[in-house]
Amino acid sequence: SQRLYRDNTIYRAIVSRIVDFIVAEGPSIQVRGLTDEQNKRVEEAFNTWWCGSPEIRGMDDGADLLRQIVRHRIVDGRLAILPIERLGKLQFITGERIFTTRYASTTGRAIDGGIETDGNGTPTGYWIGTWDQTGTYLQEAAAALPASKVWYWPFRLRNDETTGHPALQAVFPMLHRLNDVCDSEVYAWQLLSRMCMSITMPNASGYANTVSSDRTMDTQINEFVRRSMDWGLGNMFFAEPGSEIKAIDRNIPGQNFENSLKAFLRLIGMEIGLSLEFLLLIWSDTNYSSGRASSKQVERNLRPWVQGLRRILNQIFEWWYERGTVFDGLPAGPAYCQWHFAAYPFIDPQKEAEAERSEISGGLKTQTEALRARGKDRD
Repeated sequence: SQRLYRDNTIYRAIVSRIVDFIVAEGPSIQVRGLTDEQNKRVEEAFNTWWCGSPEIRGMDDGADLLRQIVRHRIVDGRLAILPIERLGKLQFITGERIFTTRYASTTGRAIDGGIETDGNGTPTGYWIGTWDQTGTYLQEAAAALPASKVWYWPFRLRNDETTGHPALQAVFPMLHRLNDVCDSEVYAWQLLSRMCMSITMPNASGYANTVSSDRTMDTQINEFVRRSMDWGLGNMFFAEPGSEIKAIDRNIPGQNFENSLKAFLRLIGMEIGLSLEFLLLIWSDTNYSSGRASSKQVERNLRPWVQGLRRILNQIFEWWYERGTVFDGLPAGPAYCQWHFAAYPFIDPQKEAEAERSEISGGLKTQTEALRARGKDRD
């Protein structure tokens, strides 16, 4: 999956599209549970930390970290986050680092794919490895960390799974078939680009016999070669009376090439619930009603991903707030937070606004709900 993401532009584009729809510029936080002044103070402190460099390497801000989280869950099928208490930073653990060659711990607990579980299948520890200076994974150096210290988020196909799978693994064969279609079309283009016309001569069979005979320089030059001349920018052929000259239909691209691509992309999008319009971001052939229905379906299909991301964000906030009350003088109390993700792209902003006003006036939606859906200030 990682190799396909690195080398296949279609796979990378699909993953990037999903990440953009889920994360966008990142959600906004709304702190609750304290006084208005305290809530605002905690919000400002968190945003300062989150928009700075919450990741231990100092290379990503909060929004970038969320994109990495979603991207690795899609591509690797799992990831983990390790909060570093003494530094107040988060360490991102990629899926391949959660691994060990052990099958059982010293206490007899089973280990599968670097995840230690008890008799009920509940994770009790994660074996995290590292690499040496040459990039070799040090399996023997993997160490177990308690499950309570690690935030783990796999993509599971079954309830009894713990290791996770790449989210789009089922579309890999279709991606390879799509590559084959594109490759065959490119080969046809390359071949046809070297052809412009066909020449049928009355005595072509005689030339064929000549060409198949001795080709040495001291033999008689056959008539076909004598009539050809290469002048650098092109070729010139001197035909004889009775020859038939026809232009070759280059057929670039193939007649069904575009429709074939769309068919494959529709099948690929089915796995994650993305319509062809959202995959290609082309709306020229889509009316408003169809586009809006497609947008709502995409939002529904990606909702579990957003809910899972909210759980991760809540874990991050709870850890950060608890630490902040001890080390940074934040007001203690029953603080909690709500996360508001930006709305999905609108097909027609004016019609969307009119539809929301109708829902609000009809009592189907409140102004607060409408603002939250757009990631705006709820107060």
